[in-house]
Amino acid sequence: MSILADALAPICAGSTVLVLFVICAGDVVFRAQRLIRSVPRCGNEDESASYVEQPGKRMSQRAYSWGVEGADLALMVAEVSARLRAGAPVTQAWARTWADRGDGREFSGVDEMGVPHVVRDDARKMRARDIRGPAQVIRWWRGRTYAGRARIRAARGLVAACSLTGQLGAPLADVLDAIADGIDESEQAEEARRIAGSGPRASARILSALPLGGIGVAVMLGADPLGMLTSGGLGTVGGCVGAACFIAGHVVSRRMLRKALSGDEDVDQAILCDLAVAGLESGASIPATCSAIGVAIGSDVLARTGKELTLGVDWERAWEECVGPQRVLYESLRSAWNDGTSPIPLLRRAAHQIRCRRITQARTRAEELGVRLAMPLAGLLLPAFVLLGVVPLVVYFGREGFGGFL
Repeated sequence: MSILADALAPICAGSTVLVLFVICAGDVVFRAQRLIRSVPRCGNEDESASYVEQPGKRMSQRAYSWGVEGADLALMVAEVSARLRAGAPVTQAWARTWADRGDGREFSGVDEMGVPHVVRDDARKMRARDIRGPAQVIRWWRGRTYAGRARIRAARGLVAACSLTGQLGAPLADVLDAIADGIDESEQAEEARRIAGSGPRASARILSALPLGGIGVAVMLGADPLGMLTSGGLGTVGGCVGAACFIAGHVVSRRMLRKALSGDEDVDQAILCDLAVAGLESGASIPATCSAIGVAIGSDVLARTGKELTLGVDWERAWEECVGPQRVLYESLRSAWNDGTSPIPLLRRAAHQIRCRRITQARTRAEELGVRLAMPLAGLLLPAFVLLGVVPLVVYFGREGFGGFL
């Protein structure tokens, strides 16, 4: 057993150093990517032409494309709207705008609902089962970040807007103008959520690395933590308890962080209100608008609610199964349906209220998370650090004295 411990000691020390290096390097690379993306891109028509003429280069850029960021998508929406108002056809407006502001992928037209294929592709979240190569791995990983979730949410809002105009015949330029500000605001809220949660996340990462760091320090000081933890008796019991505390603390803290700081990837509630306003202003009725929005966002429940209202089902009965973000439409349209009031002001007020409260709610949730994280971090990761890193050092110095270290 001691021979095995002696053989594993340098491996453990090297693994600890490697893990810490990977964490630091990953953080540096992530920040560098954010800095590079913040620099405005420059280009000319010759570069665009050479890009089109080289299929290999096009496929390479397309394979490793990560999608349009939220800010670029909002500018793209505004430019498409301007081209439409100038008289350009829908497909031509999207194609020219994509050539100017796209991410390098080839524009492949629009579908039967009027949604560009590239935008619909950005709105689809990459699942682990969809991974077929390095490009899919990169896209899957990027989709788990704050910027990736904001991009998916913005793309889904744009898909819903294009689909809504295809069903109701509403002017696409007006609908795009209505959601452009919502895309910008959604990205700002996601960035505020990321900044507010950086403190609790850093604390969790540091405390998660402490047990491994303690083992590495003990090995470098000449102690034999693995030998003590695998020698049987109290040492093995302490090692098992420490490992269990380390795994439990890591899992619990990650779940709490993900639950508190991850935003909803469905279509934004405020954009739902904007879409409802656009549909009603185009002359559609409340049932037709609800049904069209349900089809646009892929909600069978909301689409069925609109059809039930058309058939004369009671308001409360028709909305029984609608939960989550769609309830904002129930609250905003109820007085218009029951009393004949105008739904437009209430929908706009609801969208404005959602946007005003979102950043404050993100900061409040991050502060509450810092308090809730104290229990798993202090109750699980600190005991793991003591049992795995501190106790072997104490036992070593108790046996050998400080002379062996000096």
